[in-house]
Amino acid sequence: MKKHDWKAGMLLLLAMACIAGLSCSQYADMATPVVLAPEIQEYTGVEIPQWIGFTTLHFYKQEVRRVNIVHDRKQIKLKRLMQDDKLDYSIVHSIQIPAVEQAELLQGTIVGASEKGLSMLPGGAGLLTLGVGLFGGGAIGRKIKRPGDLSPEEVDAKIAKEKASA
Repeated sequence: MKKHDWKAGMLLLLAMACIAGLSCSQYADMATPVVLAPEIQEYTGVEIPQWIGFTTLHFYKQEVRRVNIVHDRKQIKLKRLMQDDKLDYSIVHSIQIPAVEQAELLQGTIVGASEKGLSMLPGGAGLLTLGVGLFGGGAIGRKIKRPGDLSPEEVDAKIAKEKASA
């Protein structure tokens, strides 16, 4: 084999290695420019790297993975918040139901059953309505005097005074 043939073979082998290296997808991605929307950087919160003054397809693919990771993390956080809210709601709701039932029972004892309304009839009425019915709600109402109301004697005296002056 000649010395000249050996150098030509090495040169050919080196040329083939360079072509193979440049045709590798990662090298091609590093040389392919891409214009990224600024929303991607805002969503991920990470500055997008550049290579020789421009963003490449290689960095774009990294950003796509980063966007997916950020999205998954946000979704997991939202699911946790929903689970926490459901738990808090169930705790509050389980406390709220007995409190309402106790208040309705107390109301039914004092005023009367809420489904019957305020009834003056003794059948199922509460202590308050029963007491008002027994002691005469009208009599109690007549005994209550508002400021400025006149008693029957004062009304008679006023009428007599008006008749005398007329």
